[in-house]
Amino acid sequence: MHLSDDARVWGVTQSINKVHRPLSALDLLLGTARAELNASESELEAEVGWGPELWPMPPRVAIIACEGGVDFRTSETFGLVMAIFNAGAEVVTTTRWTLPSDNGFHKYAGVDSVPGPTTELALAVDTTHEDTDPIRALGDWQRQKLQEWMAAPGPATSPLVWAAAACHTCPPREVVSPRLAVTEKGQSA
Repeated sequence: MHLSDDARVWGVTQSINKVHRPLSALDLLLGTARAELNASESELEAEVGWGPELWPMPPRVAIIACEGGVDFRTSETFGLVMAIFNAGAEVVTTTRWTLPSDNGFHKYAGVDSVPGPTTELALAVDTTHEDTDPIRALGDWQRQKLQEWMAAPGPATSPLVWAAAACHTCPPREVVSPRLAVTEKGQSA
């Protein structure tokens, strides 16, 4: 994820051309508590705190179009979804692969619908997150899109976009900062 922060703002990852700094899953987990991870830019001042303290998440979070839901491809299941859960989210909707932009659909596949397929997905996920059961609501929307694709196959109805969405859930729980967890075990913070 690329934010508009520049090289003057601290983060675990290196700034890119001193223009912007990517936000990483480690930033969301560790926050600024482990400044030594970015030793080359350690002269930057940062408010010290763990990720969930600095960036608490709302109960429902969506990460659309950027392949945010790839945590489970490897044996180490830590990635963006797990970091967002660690920061307090209960439902995270992501896409399992990178999606083409609406402009790409228009330019290369002649799709002129407004909104385009990728924007339609983002709007649908936003709507499903307002539902009392966002997982069921997303599944219902995807089944509707399947029926549309079966009735009129083509780039505008292709599962390339609507099938990419997946909901991840983590039951409600108390989020404890790593600092407090260590202290509770009798070790110094």
